[in-house]
Amino acid sequence: ATGSIGQAHTAVYDGMDVVVKIRRPGIVDTVNRDLEVLRELAVLITRYWPGVGDQDLTALVDQFAASMRDELDYLAEARSTERMRELFAGHP
Repeated sequence: ATGSIGQAHTAVYDGMDVVVKIRRPGIVDTVNRDLEVLRELAVLITRYWPGVGDQDLTALVDQFAASMRDELDYLAEARSTERMRELFAGHP
């Protein structure tokens, strides 16, 4: 199996070289289910494993989940890329 959430391919669109990113089919639902399982495990570990109480495992999982969901949002990535293009316009 692969750990990739998608693939990137070069293409030509309207005469321009572009990159097309394609998410693996069903990956959003799979990642969301996995993140729910991770969060439940963090809650259980915190509840039943003495000494872990110093660590905020649920906050760690929540932060990881937010990062994963950002990775799955190709439109947000496109907006960021467009913003960078605008900021660096005219710079080699």
